Amino acid sequence: MSTVLYIKASPRAERSNSVLGPNTLVASYKQSRPDDAAVAIDLLQGDLPAFDGIDLQANHSIRFASLGNSMKEGIMFKRNLLYAILLFLLIFCITVPSDAFAGKKSEINTTWGKVAIKGYDTVAYFTMGEPVKGKKDFETTWKGAKWRFATAEHRDLFAADPEKYAPQYGGY
Repeated sequence: MSTVLYIKASPRAERSNSVLGPNTLVASYKQSRPDDAAVAIDLLQGDLPAFDGIDLQANHSIRFASLGNSMKEGIMFKRNLLYAILLFLLIFCITVPSDAFAGKKSEINTTWGKVAIKGYDTVAYFTMGEPVKGKKDFETTWKGAKWRFATAEHRDLFAADPEKYAPQYGGY
């Protein structure tokens, strides 16, 4: 199970267009990976140091005084795009296993939740000639990966000689 950290920092909260994209991304992620957790932290919910709104308004007036409306909208769009890209990178860095950054690759392809060959029964390819979905009830571990089988007999055949039934090159 992975955990996604979602950091919010928009003073306009759900009214902000820069929040809509990341909210949609996180919702889609949760839907596609229901076992994973998504933790949202809103930086503006806690206590912040006192800040005078007049200072903010003065800063904004000085920075944008000479720009037309289309230029201001362009700057805001670029800023929001930058925030969305940074959020995507943050989510990607948190969810990608650290081994991927270290250049390490497991011996068995387990890109689907530490389960080899997406949970299919590898012995069935040899005995039945077709893919059959394995069951958690008939599961064994070999080379750091979980292997699932349709029957206890298939699990026992694999356990007796895994090299015979395992996919070549670790399933990559």
